[in-house]
Amino acid sequence: MVCYAEQINLLKSTGGNSGSYSRPFCVTTPAGFFWGNVMKQTKKCSHCKQKLDLSRFQKNCSAKDGLQDNCKLCRKLFQKNNKCKYKAYQKAYRQTEKAKLNQKKHRARNTQKIKARNAVCHAVRDGKLTPANQLKCICGNQAEQYHHHKGYTMKFRLDVIPLCVGCHYIIR
Repeated sequence: MVCYAEQINLLKSTGGNSGSYSRPFCVTTPAGFFWGNVMKQTKKCSHCKQKLDLSRFQKNCSAKDGLQDNCKLCRKLFQKNNKCKYKAYQKAYRQTEKAKLNQKKHRARNTQKIKARNAVCHAVRDGKLTPANQLKCICGNQAEQYHHHKGYTMKFRLDVIPLCVGCHYIIR
């Protein structure tokens, strides 16, 4: 990973072009992104065609500028309007051999994690653990999930802390 200062120096040294590519070189920074030698603070949504602040776009590391093409609001509306189609697609995909093979691979790679999650579910069901949604997160919000902060081994399977989704995402 190249730090921002190195990326900016690379951008300046290449004159805005990256190697043999004819398109401008793009560098994303916390303040915005450089496209060629110009610092951009806004981006045009490909769906609603509005120029919006960069914070209105989700990250996408495969995009040229590191951000999604559609703003968060347009993506949310699209997902809401196509929920039935997406569920039907998921159901059909789960029936394919590719999905079954991927599921087998996932289970083989994450056996300890799956066993730990099942142990917590069984402990909650049997009354050994309080459900996470009845506890508070470390940030003060209502917890929704348990986090295996010491690992997934047999020794630590029930050594969990309650977290909200936001804190759990940050800690992972």
